Amino acid sequence: MNNPFEQISQKLETLQQQSDEMYKVVSRLADVAITQGKSDNDIIRMDEVCVILGLSKSTIYGLRSRREIPCLANGRFLRSDVMRWLESQRLRTKAEIKAEPL
Repeated sequence: MNNPFEQISQKLETLQQQSDEMYKVVSRLADVAITQGKSDNDIIRMDEVCVILGLSKSTIYGLRSRREIPCLANGRFLRSDVMRWLESQRLRTKAEIKAEPL
C-alpha cells in the first residue's frame, strides 16, 4: 500500500495543477471581456492582440517582424486589421471546398 502522506501529496499536486489551469482560463476570459464592445478602428497594443489571437507576445513579434500580420508603423495594431487577419487564417471545411466551382 502507498504511504497515506504520499497520496495526500499527490492529490495536492493535482489540485494545484487544476487550480493553475482554472486561473489561466479565468484570466483569459477576463481579458476577452475587456476587449468586447470596442470599435473596429481602435488602435490596440500587443497585450490585447495576444488576448484576441490567443498567442504569446513572442509569436506576435515574430509575425510582425516577418510582416505576416498587419500593423502600424509604431508597432501597434488596428483592431479591424487583426480581426480580418484572424479570419483570413481560417481553414475552409470540406463542404466549402467541394462547393467551389472548378
